[in-house]
Order: sequence, then structure tokens, then C-alpha cells
Amino acid sequence: MPGRPARSLALRASAVYALGADIGHQHVRVALCELSGTPVWNDGVATDVDHAPGETLDLAAELIRRALDEKGIDRSRVLGLGIDIAAPVREPGGVLEAHGIMPGWIGVQPGAELERRTGLTTWLANDADAGALAERNYGAGRNVDDMIYVRLSGGIGAGIIANGRHLHGSGGLAGEIGHIRSQADGRVCRCGNRGCLETVAGPDAITRLLTDSWGYPVTVSDLVALVQAGDRGAIRALEDAAEEIGRVLADAPRLLATTLVR
Repeated sequence: MPGRPARSLALRASAVYALGADIGHQHVRVALCELSGTPVWNDGVATDVDHAPGETLDLAAELIRRALDEKGIDRSRVLGLGIDIAAPVREPGGVLEAHGIMPGWIGVQPGAELERRTGLTTWLANDADAGALAERNYGAGRNVDDMIYVRLSGGIGAGIIANGRHLHGSGGLAGEIGHIRSQADGRVCRCGNRGCLETVAGPDAITRLLTDSWGYPVTVSDLVALVQAGDRGAIRALEDAAEEIGRVLADAPRLLATTLVR
């Protein structure tokens, strides 16, 4: 967890792998990588995460065990476990407190819980914050001091780098653009507010729109297949969602520019 003493140089020299766990609203995925970043094991399971913290953490620990067992790697050769999760993370302690976003997880410390289950040193971050950090160090954001990384998944979030600093905000709430109001008379969001961007442009919102329009269930997998097949209705729904996201993002840089002291 943040603030822990550095491991010994001898241990670091022998630790040649790293583990990553991605905990979304509807899935858990674990990857085992060489320190170069090359994955040697990668698997995920679709599951109801939002209301099942204990079961989800048990599943993540089981995937980690499988990864190490199937590749024949001892835990002593693993530098640590990085976890990203689809909820704001309050520091210190890595506590989840955002009511409505992952309602079953209030007060849970996923990093500490997985450290206890696996015996591995863990680091926990919000998923969009983790994406922003990765892009700044290894991707399109290298040598960039001001950037907004947008994650479009089961939820919609952003990781913000401003003046070279990673902004977390009070309670880890910086970058929660999925809960900015997009439609004044829109649906009630899981966070309790009305008309949030996620209720208009999230994958569940898009598939619900098509389901209501067409009269039969449309899943996210169906949506992907329909778009790839060139279905005009699915493409139009996706384009409308992208336009709503664009409207919110168009205001974000201006807001940051007027509030940050350079």
C-alpha cells in the first residue's frame, strides 16, 4: 500500500514478475506480466461485482493463484500486485466510500483484503487514474504535463494530470465525469443524481435504448457485433453516446485551466 518501506534490493533483483488485477462493475481480470510489461498469463471472469465484495475478492485471489500455479512461479519471484477498481479510492488506507457507484463496497479496503488473501504487496488505484498513470509513463502521455485520460467501460471516468501532478480530489472523486449531469430530465443514476452522463452514454444505457426501441433484449456483446456488422441503428446509438461524452469533455479542459494555478 502507499507509504510502505521499500523492499530490499536483493528481493527486487529476484522479483521478475508483476501481477495486475482489474476489478470492474461486471468483471474481474488478472494478468501476470514480466517486468518488461509482456503478459505471460491473462484471464478474466464476468461476474456481478457491485454487490459482492467478498466473493469478488475471493475470485481475484483464485485467479492470482491459478496464474502462478499454471506458470509454475513462486510468490517470492513476484514484485507485487497492482489493483485497479471502478470506484473512487480514498487515501490514506485505500477505502471505498462512494455511495451508489459500487454500493456493496462501502468501507471495504480492496488492497488490504487482497494482500491478506494472497500474501503479496499490493497497490490500489481507481481504474481511470491507473490508466492515466500508465499512459503518462508508457503511452501517448509521455512528456506531457497536462492530460485527461478517459476510460469508457461499465462506467465512465477520467484520470487527470495537471501541471505534472496527478489529481485525485477529495475522497478520490476527481475525474468522475460519468456523474456530471448530461440531461436535466434524464434517468436517475445509480449514484442518486438524475441525468448523469453514464445514464446516457454508458454501455448499459446504449443497450437499454436499443432494447426499448427494438422490443427485444440487446446486450453489450450484441452491440459490438451489430456495430461491426454496420447496423445503422446501433451505430447511430453509439454516435449519439459519443456526442454526449464529447460535450462533457469539451468543458473539462476549460474548467481545469481556470481553476489551476500554473
